[in-house]
Amino acid sequence: MISVSSPATLHELSALAYPAGIGMPSHFRAMVLQLVVSDTVAIRDGDRLLAVLGFWKLEEEREGEKLFELWLVVDPEAWRWAVAMVRLVRLTLQRLAETETVRIRAHVREGHRPGQRLARLVGMKAAGSMAHFEIWEWSNG
Repeated sequence: MISVSSPATLHELSALAYPAGIGMPSHFRAMVLQLVVSDTVAIRDGDRLLAVLGFWKLEEEREGEKLFELWLVVDPEAWRWAVAMVRLVRLTLQRLAETETVRIRAHVREGHRPGQRLARLVGMKAAGSMAHFEIWEWSNG
């Protein structure tokens, strides 16, 4: 059964980001910063960690609209739970947007089909590109 817990822990995030336990120190520092300044959720199936997602609050670009950057780290074998995870992400976006106008932005590596597909499945639309990344957005406004 799929479940969520919040906030995600450093152990959960590093287990997905560095399954072999090895990583670049600069990437680890960035990961810790993301974890500290983001609202995070861990998605599990029983004891198996499937994904960690976070919402990093960005500076407001439009008056009265909160802007978040969505980041996601997924177990490569989590495709088996894709339908349930997409539903959870959609519900999470809806929950963020219950009381105010929000825009969620995600950066997908240029041409990365799985990332593009996931962005489309959770309801995001292509909104431009920047530095070899495609920008995808979801908004309730």
